[in-house]
Amino acid sequence: MNSAQWIVVIATCGRQTLLGRTLEHLVKSGVSEAGAVLVIVENGGSTAARPLAADYRLHCKIDYISLKKTGKTYALNAVLNEYPSAFIWFVDDDIRVTEEAVRAYREAFLAAAIGREFYGGPLGIDYERPPEPWLIDYLPRSATGWQKRAGEQAASTFFLGANWAAWAPDLLKCGGFDETLGPGQTGVGDEEDVQRRLITAGLNPVYLENAMVYHWVPHDRCSPQWVLRRAFNMGRLEGRRDDCVGPFFFGRPRWMYREAAARIWRWLATRLARNPARRFQAAYELAFFLGWMLEAKQRDRSKSNDAAVFKS
Repeated sequence: MNSAQWIVVIATCGRQTLLGRTLEHLVKSGVSEAGAVLVIVENGGSTAARPLAADYRLHCKIDYISLKKTGKTYALNAVLNEYPSAFIWFVDDDIRVTEEAVRAYREAFLAAAIGREFYGGPLGIDYERPPEPWLIDYLPRSATGWQKRAGEQAASTFFLGANWAAWAPDLLKCGGFDETLGPGQTGVGDEEDVQRRLITAGLNPVYLENAMVYHWVPHDRCSPQWVLRRAFNMGRLEGRRDDCVGPFFFGRPRWMYREAAARIWRWLATRLARNPARRFQAAYELAFFLGWMLEAKQRDRSKSNDAAVFKS
């Protein structure tokens, strides 16, 4: 019999309406009957979710944590330290859970494959308003949905942050979450980073095909402006990972100035194009590269006195 604790962790920051929707669906899907404890960790100094947690204690077991510092990965590391032996199902504060997902993760918990496995399931989408068709190719899986294709190996991709699970001892052993990544920091890269380290440590990613949850995507999180901001942050992440080499000019690799000029020229040349997809492609490529260029300079500056930040 597995005597460990199973928790469902929701990191949140000032989104009580969406959080209330998520809690409602978790309760309706039988998470309490399945034996899980909900853990709401609110970061950024707010305690707005505390009354909501108190209300839902009438329906399920809930622990509430409030943190002054902003950052999802910081909040998740606080949970790891508070529950160092738990099985943790990570969900976002804007999802709709299914009964099948609760049952699938309960079975994973009961399997107690500590040191051997971590888990993830498919993601469906609840759109406030669907995005423009030409924008779909630029959207992340969290805004278009995802499920593993037939014959695809689980290790060939990474589970989405709105729907995955691991044992806290395994996460702590591989160093926890990188607090320089994720919402509140770069906005991207946190789940891929920690899952990559779990795989390197020898754990097998297991796809739970019945563990479907649905992600709420408002229009302002699948708009061209949002995608461009994300492209800039993805560029920053790429620059952080890249081992930049010289020659340097004002702290950046010299070739980057030529490439930036070429991309700016392509962006200017498409401003009057009738095709919105063509205009957007040039803007996307420029935003990504500028993010990369910015982080390349920052990495070069800190290489001598802050290298540990980039070794995690």
